[in-house]
Amino acid sequence: MLDTEARRLMDHWHAQKSGREIPLRMKMDPVALGPALRAIFLLDVLNVDHLSIRLACTRLCELYGRELKGANFLEFWRGDCRRTVRALVSNLISLPAGGILDSQVEFLRGRPANAHFLLLPVADAHGEATQLICAASASPRPHMSGDAPVVRQVLRSVRLIDPDLLDATSRSEAIAAILRFPLQTRH
Repeated sequence: MLDTEARRLMDHWHAQKSGREIPLRMKMDPVALGPALRAIFLLDVLNVDHLSIRLACTRLCELYGRELKGANFLEFWRGDCRRTVRALVSNLISLPAGGILDSQVEFLRGRPANAHFLLLPVADAHGEATQLICAASASPRPHMSGDAPVVRQVLRSVRLIDPDLLDATSRSEAIAAILRFPLQTRH
C-alpha cells in the first residue's frame, strides 16, 4: 500500500511530465515534495546489475540501519527476488512505467517489517531514462540502529503501473489493476 509520501511523489512526478512520457529529473522540485523528502531516494541505473543509490533518504537508512549512499540497491535482494527486481527495473526504463515492490525485511533481532518501494523513471537532459526516483515505506517503522541489521529481504509482490492511466481520478484503480502477482520464490 502506498503511504502519503509515495502518493505525493507520484502526484509530483505526474505533474512534471509536461507532455513527455516521463519527467526530466531537473524538473523534479524537492521543495514541492516537502515532508515527503524523508522517504524519497534516487537510483542511478548504471546497468542491469548496478542500481547505485545516489541519494539515500532518512527512511531508507533507518530501514537498513546504515548510510546507503553509493550502495547497489540490488544487493538487498537474493536469488529469484533479485532477478525479479532487475527485470522490473528494465521494464520501468524501457516502457516507461512505474513500479511498486512489496517485501518483508527480517532483522537479526526484532520483528520483521513490511517494506514498500515506489519506483518511477526520470529522464536525464537528453531525455533518456537513466534514473529512478523512489519512495520507501516500512511498517512497523524501524529505528536507525547498526546493531540489528537486515539479514533477509523477501519480495512478496510486484506491481507495474501504466503512467498513461494515472490521471488524478483513476490513480488508485490503475495501481491495483495493471499488474500484480504474488511471488513464489526460492530462498
